[in-house]
Amino acid sequence: MNILIDGQTLHTAEVHRGIGVYVKNIIYNVLKNDFCNEFYINVADENSTSLLSQWTRNKLHILEDESFEPSMVLQPNNKIYYEKYESNIQSIIDQNNIDIYWNMNPLMFNVFLPSKFSNCLNVVTMYDLIPFVMQDTFFKEWDKKTTEEYLSKINKLKSYDLFLSISESTQNDIIQHLECNPEKCKVTYAGVSSSYVPD
Repeated sequence: MNILIDGQTLHTAEVHRGIGVYVKNIIYNVLKNDFCNEFYINVADENSTSLLSQWTRNKLHILEDESFEPSMVLQPNNKIYYEKYESNIQSIIDQNNIDIYWNMNPLMFNVFLPSKFSNCLNVVTMYDLIPFVMQDTFFKEWDKKTTEEYLSKINKLKSYDLFLSISESTQNDIIQHLECNPEKCKVTYAGVSSSYVPD
């Protein structure tokens, strides 16, 4: 199969911490243990993959999208950029016979979450639904635009085909609060970076 990894996280501040570190580790370990599939990653420019190991970069098909401007994600009136990003990803899917689109960081505010793509399986890694579960706390603190953007992403997620949750708790929240079919949910624990494994 051909699997497309959405590389937006590599352009964000999170690439150096938390979710970003997890994304880099999971890409490395998936490539290390998967001998059957071809993996692609879309980025605005190839330099953004410099934080991946050389071995990882050699194993990936790196696809540059020069029209994607990461800084536009947080700008007001960014709808045209959002639509163009979706269109470009759909073109990548069609041109490369992509079987799976994998978004590893869907709910951060500094990444686009595309609507479900056609002609492939749409997969997302989920870390938590805390703001949705605790709306009385979070939505009172957020401004209206932030809340609307978050809820828009939640609605898009409902159409995705497979949810990879990093914990049983997150999976249960997805099933309960997104009214998701349990058969579309799998737990894939985050694990520990190899840097903590003794030689």
